[in-house]
Amino acid sequence: MVFTNNFETKGFHHSTLAEKKLQYWDKVRKTRGSIRSRQSAYLPSEVSLRGEPKACLSDVDSITINGEDYDCSNVDFESLVGISELIITRPAFSDTEDSLSDIWGWEAPSGEQIVIVCMNNGVRFLDITNSTQPINLGYMASDRFESPWCDVKVYKDVAYIVKDSGSAAGTGMQIFNLSSLIDDNVYSNSPQEFNASNTYSEHSFSHNLVVNTESGFLYSVGSNTCDGGLHIIDLNVDPINPSFVVCADMDGYVHDAQCVMYDGPDTRYNGNEICFGYNEDSLTIYDVSNKSSIAVLGKTTYPNVGYTHQGWLTPDMKYILLDDETDELDNLGDLASFDATRLFIMDVQDLENPEFYYDFYHPIRSIDHNLYNWGAMYERGWLESSDPVRELPSDIYVYCNNYAAGVRVINTLELAEGTIKQAGYFDVSPDASGAVFLGAWSSFMTSTGILATTSISRGLFLLKPQMAFDTLGVFSEDTEPTPDNPNEEDDPFQLPGLSTAASITLVSGVSIILATLAVLVAIRRFHQRHESSRDSLPVATIVDG
Repeated sequence: MVFTNNFETKGFHHSTLAEKKLQYWDKVRKTRGSIRSRQSAYLPSEVSLRGEPKACLSDVDSITINGEDYDCSNVDFESLVGISELIITRPAFSDTEDSLSDIWGWEAPSGEQIVIVCMNNGVRFLDITNSTQPINLGYMASDRFESPWCDVKVYKDVAYIVKDSGSAAGTGMQIFNLSSLIDDNVYSNSPQEFNASNTYSEHSFSHNLVVNTESGFLYSVGSNTCDGGLHIIDLNVDPINPSFVVCADMDGYVHDAQCVMYDGPDTRYNGNEICFGYNEDSLTIYDVSNKSSIAVLGKTTYPNVGYTHQGWLTPDMKYILLDDETDELDNLGDLASFDATRLFIMDVQDLENPEFYYDFYHPIRSIDHNLYNWGAMYERGWLESSDPVRELPSDIYVYCNNYAAGVRVINTLELAEGTIKQAGYFDVSPDASGAVFLGAWSSFMTSTGILATTSISRGLFLLKPQMAFDTLGVFSEDTEPTPDNPNEEDDPFQLPGLSTAASITLVSGVSIILATLAVLVAIRRFHQRHESSRDSLPVATIVDG
């Protein structure tokens, strides 16, 4: 396998993926107009629904929300905060559309469950302590042009927010003191506008943030510095006023990562800080313990790689579940003959020699995006509960956000033996199906077992997985992918992945955002090659590992 290891080539992969999205959204625009345009009337699916929780009991079940049927299994509906309630108005900008992307959460010392929801032009803060009656506290607007890419992470009581606008416009990473939300005046006057507590300006745009709550370091990846690699930030002294440490750019662009204090089976590195990078065409493992001598320990890939997007460690740190964002889109490998979504299991028991172990197929075709093991995060203290005696979510289940297939929950009890089973699901975009960029972007689970899920064009779904606290692994469904029918003819009036009716009637605004992406990508690559501030930043020593 030939790996790419320079930013220009890696950036090309990112551009290629963006172009594929553009092609799809261009079809959306031409066929149906926009997905969520400011000029459009709200659809019933974009309107909030509170106080009407619904149970979803079996594999053949569906529930009705605002007059529309949602397929689901073993995942209950609590409420919907529709995009009509979440839009952010910025007088200084000419925003024309609305969309949701990433999400993270914070539990206040007094017990309030707060989620931070990324929008195309800012973030929304919601109290979901009562999951059937969520409270919209307000928003913090972005300081840059609207973009569908936003990420947020939390360290202690502080949130960090970045936008990937594809250009240097904007001042950097917004920082917000979440403690300021827990105030009677905030609740009595909600929703309201909030201002950033500070702005970190050592980089401009960034694609993702990775926080190691044990070490107190934040890793900004896919930025306009460090060749798009690990831009390392120290939060320990003052989380509101963090300081830049060093670049780790030896494998170029990093799309996403997970950084941990390692205590897995490779005892040579126990106690070290290890980052697992998802680097477009590889899984790359870094030892970042010594910030002045960062080393790449190992690097590998898997069969029929498309775009290595994101992944997460198993609780014992022996394996990684990894998602590829374009293999379903391009029908790579077995996907040419099976109507399924492919998930990769990587063996990382030897950090210097990671390898592909096997793949798992979700039973229906979609694009897999972000996945997490929330139980492991709470058990290890990477996420904290304000109640020391509260039962924490189980680490048996992994929650996968698979765009048009919605949230897919898998049982990993026998993962090491080569067996993974579907445990449940909730489709947050019933009008879409197949390998399309609509539906579930990401999720966050509270310590109380509520799964907050962002639907790109519909809003925030608050769900209650029935398996959240199951420690025996009793939730499993026998599912098998079905072969595609090569002789089946496409409906010439149907947009790929959507019903014919939906192809004609759905309205949105993500298309307009993405319609500018080709220009933004070009600006991004120009700044990376010619105007990056990387040259003024200290760079980590490259150590062969």
